[in-house]
Amino acid sequence: MAPTVFGNPITDETLKALPEYANKEITPKDRAEVALSRKLPPPDFPVNVFGYIYNATGQTLKLAYDHDWSGHVDESLPYPQNIENGQWGSFRHIGDHTPGILSPRLSTAAVVYIASGDLPGRLCKWVLAWDAGVFAHNNKAFTMFEEPQIVEEKQNWEALRQKLLNSGHESTDAAYGFKATVSITDGNTPTFHATITLDLPLENA
Repeated sequence: MAPTVFGNPITDETLKALPEYANKEITPKDRAEVALSRKLPPPDFPVNVFGYIYNATGQTLKLAYDHDWSGHVDESLPYPQNIENGQWGSFRHIGDHTPGILSPRLSTAAVVYIASGDLPGRLCKWVLAWDAGVFAHNNKAFTMFEEPQIVEEKQNWEALRQKLLNSGHESTDAAYGFKATVSITDGNTPTFHATITLDLPLENA
């Protein structure tokens, strides 16, 4: 986890070591001016989200598509194409700087899976999304059912991002007999957990 306070404090002793303040009574204004003169860019901490998706639908989860607002999936640990019933699927998403903005690295993305099987009407599409950064206590997780006929090109990504940013550490949604639950831990190397199952009174749920 990244530290929440970093940098060297600017104190009276810091200023007394400078020639211009050696024999001067130091004021808060002096300390503030020196602090501003020594301001550095935010530390470039790495951000890695380790994602785990558990399939307990009784069917196969198939990757539909994914979307990055910030960051990218690790090519050596990508989203699994298929997750069989009873399997975990894992991936790693690496945070990047938001293009055109001076900011810490962020991992803000969504992945979409479809569950389909032999039973009539049993077709369900799930959006699993997260937002993670360097500082603790601000990571987000969000999930929602999506109509299966919505294709990637017609997805309203900005509306989805707003829902994600307005969410908390956990999110649940249910539709058409399925239920998805997601959660995320804090820090710059959080764990994102998703479970997709049937929205039924199951013995081990």
